[in-house]
Amino acid sequence: MSLATELSPPLAARGSWASPGRLLMLVFVWLAATAAWRPLMLPDEGRYVGVAWEMLQRGELLTPTLDGLPYFHKPPLMYWITAAAMKLAGPTGWAMRAAPLLGAMAMVLALWCAVAGASPAGSARRREAALAVALLVTTPFVFLGAQYADCDMLVAGALSLAVACARRAFERHETAARRWIVAAWVAAAFAVLAKGLIGVVLPALVLLPWLAATRRWRGILALLDPLALALFLLIAAPWFVLAQQAHPGFVDYFVVEQHFRRFTQTSFNNREPFWFYFAVLPLAMLPAALWLPAAAGRLRRAWRRAGAHADTVFAAWWIAAVLLFFSAPASKLVGYVLPAAAPVAWLLTR
Repeated sequence: MSLATELSPPLAARGSWASPGRLLMLVFVWLAATAAWRPLMLPDEGRYVGVAWEMLQRGELLTPTLDGLPYFHKPPLMYWITAAAMKLAGPTGWAMRAAPLLGAMAMVLALWCAVAGASPAGSARRREAALAVALLVTTPFVFLGAQYADCDMLVAGALSLAVACARRAFERHETAARRWIVAAWVAAAFAVLAKGLIGVVLPALVLLPWLAATRRWRGILALLDPLALALFLLIAAPWFVLAQQAHPGFVDYFVVEQHFRRFTQTSFNNREPFWFYFAVLPLAMLPAALWLPAAAGRLRRAWRRAGAHADTVFAAWWIAAVLLFFSAPASKLVGYVLPAAAPVAWLLTR
């Protein structure tokens, strides 16, 4: 019996809160209620919001600037969202943290899609999904990440949505599968606009080994759907092309320096040992992480029963892929592993 089944009677009695629309509304109120209670933290929040403020003041959306100089450390999605929010609501705390709040809501939606799956309304899996969401948004890691004005939660939400939609594609018939694959590539496009090539690389590291392990070779080809790829390029590519045209050194700095050199070299800041995230993630997911021993037992039983096809095994691999990818470079920040938060909540809920 899963934890969701044991704890679901209260949810069953109030079944309306297990509906995705009302649950998302409740979660947004929970995450946004305290988002404006504290000033921006320096240097990161001040820097990212400052770039968005300059973009808004100049009325120019192509080139992010900091103190008037081009600032191409990250793509512009976070700046665009923040600038648009400040345009509508002024420089309030909620507007300045609109991007991480949206990222957190994308992560919640991804978790709902992953856990509820294709089950009908009112089923036990939907109640389990509601419990997983509650567990996710009450961990300090996610609650604080949703209120911290940088790119980490935004890209984590888009990445989580890309993985969840792609996996959902293989639960349904052929027509619906294509719709979910298109949704996955659209989410990946926004992940690229949030933080770069990781928007494609990380979902591929999660999905391709799993498809191979479950011998869904046609699924790998199905991911290369022409419509999905066209929409991905339509959303993600224009800014990069225009930025290179306006700034001829952009590709070398953004792709070579901020991606490949940052990943392979040890000269960047925040150097930590390989095991850093394996120690930090359980602490960051407290108190939910107290269920990890039980989850490990469930994982072993799921592997013996269904192998790589089991939901629990997929969630565990999703976590492992994120941890291994971000553990490889020497430069590490806690927020980098936010893409592992949703599968951790999924695994623990089981």
